[in-house]
Amino acid sequence: MSQSTQTIGTSSGFTARIARSFLLLALLTVSMVGAVAYNRGRHALENAAYSRLQMTATLKQKEITRWLESCEEDFLLIVDFPTVEADIQTLLSEPEAAVYQEAYDRLSAYFADIRETKPKFAEISIQNRANQIILSTNPEREGQYEMAANLTELERGIEGEKFAPNFYRSPTGSPAITYASKIYDSSDENRRQGMLLADLNLERIDDIISERTGLDETGETYLIGIVSDRTAFLSRSEMMSSSE
Repeated sequence: MSQSTQTIGTSSGFTARIARSFLLLALLTVSMVGAVAYNRGRHALENAAYSRLQMTATLKQKEITRWLESCEEDFLLIVDFPTVEADIQTLLSEPEAAVYQEAYDRLSAYFADIRETKPKFAEISIQNRANQIILSTNPEREGQYEMAANLTELERGIEGEKFAPNFYRSPTGSPAITYASKIYDSSDENRRQGMLLADLNLERIDDIISERTGLDETGETYLIGIVSDRTAFLSRSEMMSSSE
């Protein structure tokens, strides 16, 4: 009787150990499968997020490029009218006061109309050979001498070619782009008389960067450029620079 009871007890203990072993093995298998599935799911979500961000960045880059190209086309069209070019030549040749004033008044009205219909231009001005601003949509700059630096030079007849606009820090500390085109003497194509300058209104670029199309609530995009040989984040009215 006691031997039978001992046999039964031994058998029950062995069965319990076998059951625990199978349970531990099952838990280990489920844990491993769960960990693998979790890692794969996490990587899949990360890859999907990166792909979405890359697509968003590419679309924004293309939109900014199209906007800059449209600015280039409109800028090069400013002096395409013979009367406009003639008035610019008049200002730069400094004739008698009456003729000069008539050309000045016509160009002032013309540039004002362009600024009103093309808000992409923040300011349009003409600079003579001495680097003096002789006409500007911002009258406060007229008469000032400014060195022609940090310009994005464009020439008629080569539009459509790829170019990299030159970002620079404006006197107010905000990022800026200035398109420029040399003006030559009508009687001597090799003699430069001055420059046509146009400061771009970069609010459109900021609006493109700020748009949340394709982004979730935590997604953000930034525009990064090189300013004075330093990497800089470009935003609405500030430029947070960091050394390369």
